[in-house]
Amino acid sequence: MLQNTYHSFQNALFSPNPVVRAIVLGSVLVAGLLLITLFIGIAGPLLALVAAAALIGGVMILNDTHWGFVALCGVVFLIPFASLPFSIGFKPTFLDVALGALFFVWLVKLVIGQQDEFIASPIGLLVALFMLLAVFSFALGLTHSPANTFLLRRFMEILIGVALFFVTINTVRSEDEAIWVTRWVLLAGAGAAAIAVLFYLLPQEITVGILDRMARFDYPGGFGALRFIEDDPTGTMRAIGTAVDPNVLGGMMILVAALLVPQLVSSKPIFPRWLTFLMLATAGLALYLTYSRSALLGLASAVALLAVLKYRRLIPLAIVAGLLLLLLPITQEYVARLLEGFSGQDLAT
Repeated sequence: MLQNTYHSFQNALFSPNPVVRAIVLGSVLVAGLLLITLFIGIAGPLLALVAAAALIGGVMILNDTHWGFVALCGVVFLIPFASLPFSIGFKPTFLDVALGALFFVWLVKLVIGQQDEFIASPIGLLVALFMLLAVFSFALGLTHSPANTFLLRRFMEILIGVALFFVTINTVRSEDEAIWVTRWVLLAGAGAAAIAVLFYLLPQEITVGILDRMARFDYPGGFGALRFIEDDPTGTMRAIGTAVDPNVLGGMMILVAALLVPQLVSSKPIFPRWLTFLMLATAGLALYLTYSRSALLGLASAVALLAVLKYRRLIPLAIVAGLLLLLLPITQEYVARLLEGFSGQDLAT
């Protein structure tokens, strides 16, 4: 009966009679609009927007596994700590959903034969051995102390994150695919940097208002969500973006900036150089505004390694950037904190 109904609907939708087609299509659109309006009325516009994005993303991932990496990049950089607004014994995060969708689609394609082979990679055995050791260690620890739901969830997230290695090498096989995924990593990272800079420049009341609206997704709200040097609200504010913590944001910006820096001198850049420079400047500014000395040193180490091993043309650029950091009047407070940290005189150290 269901099949007959579907065929009748299909015949009406593609009827040679334009009047019938118009009536059926109009009915579908009206029904869809009514459902959307009802959902917005019940859940609110923000949740409706999230649901629409999730639906579109799910369809795209089912069509092509590579879109799963796009969703993963978006979640990791833009809403890394957001949770779904309902509980299933625990509150799944958007990261859990993105990882789960990516794994599910890949495994289904592997089972039904859409992917011909499973690639283990020469280091796949070491990765699998590490996962087995982690499981054994966790099980051994349970003999001394029982695990709660939170610990079990965190442990599973770690295992899934490590197992992402196998998904990646089986779905990102060519240079073009690797470049495509890298582009999305950099775009998402640049988006996170832009949000962090915007939140920093906006009046604190507006930034707090935005974070309060994100509280339904378990983000911290109120003025307590803002971070300051030495936790002094009268002092210098530190950029957090949607990463909650300035040091977490700084770690993200190390990854983004370290990937963007060699693109400035690469013979085959994956973005136009003007766009690369704009993204790098945004990521560098976001990292600077975190006032995270460890993040700055991490980026400096990454750039130094790249310059010494391959990209010699980065050396003069790095020297110029270092001199600007040391000599510009606007950066003197930052330099002073660096020196205090190295000498162990900073209270925040």
